[in-house]
Amino acid sequence: MKNRTAIVGLVLLALVGIATAYLFLGKQPNDPERIVVGVSPFQDTILPIVGEELGFYEEEGLIVEFRVLGWTEVLEALSAPEGTGVDVAIYNICGVVGGHQNNPNLVYAYGTNPFDKGAALLVRPDENFLTIDQYLAQGLDRENAVSSAVRQLRGRKIITTSNTDMEQNVWSAITRAGLDFERDVEIVNLPPEEGLAAFLSGEGDAYLGGVPQRFAAVREGMLELVSGTDLGPAPINGFVTTQSFADGNSEKLVKMLRVWFRIVQHTNENIDETANIVSARLNAEVPGSFSPDDFKNAWNVIESFPPSPDAVQSDILDPSGPNYWRSRWNACNDYFVNVSRSMESPVQPEGVFRMQEFQEMLVPAQ
Repeated sequence: MKNRTAIVGLVLLALVGIATAYLFLGKQPNDPERIVVGVSPFQDTILPIVGEELGFYEEEGLIVEFRVLGWTEVLEALSAPEGTGVDVAIYNICGVVGGHQNNPNLVYAYGTNPFDKGAALLVRPDENFLTIDQYLAQGLDRENAVSSAVRQLRGRKIITTSNTDMEQNVWSAITRAGLDFERDVEIVNLPPEEGLAAFLSGEGDAYLGGVPQRFAAVREGMLELVSGTDLGPAPINGFVTTQSFADGNSEKLVKMLRVWFRIVQHTNENIDETANIVSARLNAEVPGSFSPDDFKNAWNVIESFPPSPDAVQSDILDPSGPNYWRSRWNACNDYFVNVSRSMESPVQPEGVFRMQEFQEMLVPAQ
């Protein structure tokens, strides 16, 4: 009897040992997959956390750890040694182009939401500027209306944040209007919040900052001289990662993208719920920074959120799309090589822009 008990005990110990080995040395087929995701505290870049609140990642078999990062910290986290940074983050095309020189391992995996109406060049209402809308009302076509509005800035001071998408928007608008960026305008380089305070106090002649600053300036009566894609090709936010992670974890990224589209579709149908989740998380990071109404007023107004891979195809991937990715890619190269001069030569998209590859993996899974 004792021998039988001993044998049973040994068998149980063996089974426990095998189970432990599975846990620590390998994955069972139904084990969730872990991924560390970097998001920034803005109303759009923090959107993936909605999937955590609603249980979408769990349903896809993913365990997602979110890390909230400042915008300038994202590339550092992606470039950190494995296990110390993040696997994937929400960032944009220019971030990958501009960061490629320091980290050739960076890749732009998939574009999700063009910031096509978010940026605006603001002027004061008492300085006799004519806005693009006023020029359009005079009968000018859009191209001439944009140029006429922007050419009023010749010899003026523009407050913005250098070496960012904000300054790039200013540069693009100035250049498209036929002015010389280095000779015809003076850039006053300040962080967005400081720049707004300076502009509202009377410094400079025009201002371009982030979305919260734009909303605040308009509430103070400032006018939008030119905005959106009239400034230039739109920034495109999306999933950014590294070559090594993309190569070895394509299924994880596809699952993340499935959840992204679920979040967008859920928000379209349940905007109050998403607005409450996002504003609560943002206010936990920066108290009083964003209300549910702010989210609802911005959703699909200042930027576009295509609700499906098919919509992304027609918006971002197709050359005839309103936010064709290569237009922004080329503009980023031009800015970094010829304006900020932080790059010696353009970054070619081959092997770095991998959106078509993930689109082909994603579409059959719709």
